[in-house]
Amino acid sequence: MEAAAVDERLVGGEHCRGPRRCGVGDGERCPGVDDPPTLLVCANRGSQSYDTIKARGILCVNTVSGGQEELSMRFAGANGLKDMKARFAGADWTTLITGAPALRAAIVACDCRVVHSVEVGTHDAFFCKVLAIREGRGSEGIVYFGRKFHRVTV
Repeated sequence: MEAAAVDERLVGGEHCRGPRRCGVGDGERCPGVDDPPTLLVCANRGSQSYDTIKARGILCVNTVSGGQEELSMRFAGANGLKDMKARFAGADWTTLITGAPALRAAIVACDCRVVHSVEVGTHDAFFCKVLAIREGRGSEGIVYFGRKFHRVTV
């Protein structure tokens, strides 16, 4: 998959018990349909966030901007980082409708409810209805290609 350039997104969820957040870096997502607005998010069943997303059925897809490469690497579990508090540290978070964490500095945050899922290999494909969108002010995005980040300006 390293030959595919993808914009970098963070997927965050909220645990069932207590105010604990979870999140993962996600390059395996794409637009689904536009009516109703739906995203397709693929999650590895072995990831720390999988059980929370599956059980709660909510998530927020945050498109990160230029300058947030380090945050994206934390969410990807770089250097073996598994501590969820550390993944969320140093960034400003809010919520929209579902309570899933939305990154204030995201280019766009899509707050979603999972409406359908399909098991495919090691992953589940979640079809996520977009309930709320918050657009940021960033004009520089990042894509991940060839195992490194590249900035894209519009």
